[in-house]
Amino acid sequence: MTEKEFTAGWIRKLSSGVLKSFPEDFLDSADTKVIKLPSIELILGEELFGNYDLLDTKHNSVLMVDDYYSAKYIIYANRTKPGDIRIPVINEQTTKMVKAYEKHLDETLRVIEKEFNKNFPGSKNHLSTINDIFNHVNIKRL
Repeated sequence: MTEKEFTAGWIRKLSSGVLKSFPEDFLDSADTKVIKLPSIELILGEELFGNYDLLDTKHNSVLMVDDYYSAKYIIYANRTKPGDIRIPVINEQTTKMVKAYEKHLDETLRVIEKEFNKNFPGSKNHLSTINDIFNHVNIKRL
């Protein structure tokens, strides 16, 4: 197996359901509200007077939120560029969901890294390979 084949294999695995869907797989009985999104890639901007700016890729402001975990939640939920998302009304529930998703991402990353090191001992390309895999399936870890 080559590193390119390894990358392609993990892209297939993550695309076929190994990766949990956020927020759907993390929503429990939380009361939610719907936020409309522009169905474009969003990035986290700077914190400004306690608010967090969500930007498009040209750095135009799209949305402002007043909680860091709400900003992360929206970025993670926007992975597939939906037109709207459901977000918990209570910030503590949003924080809990984001932390659970990040734990899932970190565990997935460890599994990929462990398998890479097993298949390619001594290779220094594990970070770039993982970045390629995550970028291809549009996974961000903030």
